Amino acid sequence: MGLYKDKKGGATEAITFAFWIFVISVGIIAIMFGFLQLTNPLRESVLGDDPEAAAAIDSMEGYIGASLPSAGLIIYFALILGMIFTAFFIRQHPIYAIVYILLGMASVIVAVVLGNAWSALTSTEAFSSVVSLNTYTKTMNAILSNIVLITVVVFVLGFIITFAKPGGGALPQAGGEPY
Repeated sequence: MGLYKDKKGGATEAITFAFWIFVISVGIIAIMFGFLQLTNPLRESVLGDDPEAAAAIDSMEGYIGASLPSAGLIIYFALILGMIFTAFFIRQHPIYAIVYILLGMASVIVAVVLGNAWSALTSTEAFSSVVSLNTYTKTMNAILSNIVLITVVVFVLGFIITFAKPGGGALPQAGGEPY
């Protein structure tokens, strides 16, 4: 509760959204790359001769290939929902719209940098094979390839929800006086 004690707004949420989308995607792709590099040598070793070990390797590959990226997509949408809820429940005075717009511009700059880093990462041969593995990883790639557009949409959505609520900043907060 102490983390949100005096929180007055979510103007930095678009930057946080873009950053965490990037970090989660890179982490998932790195984990997938490591495990997929590990499964072929395991199959070719003595363990691959045992049918139970081969079944375990196949199930691990299936889990890493499908479940991990789909969990990442669930986290993406949970971040968006969290931003929407935060924008709805936190009242801000309309004077802070200028600060919100400036931070939105900063979030677009951060998203451009993160999008360029993602395209540089996925252009390498090793990671491009992991990104094109299945539908989930292709969806992650589409989201990260268009992270600037998605960040702008999330920012505009947060801006509209934050500043277009009925009553604006004139309603009292938690029994206090209006702004």
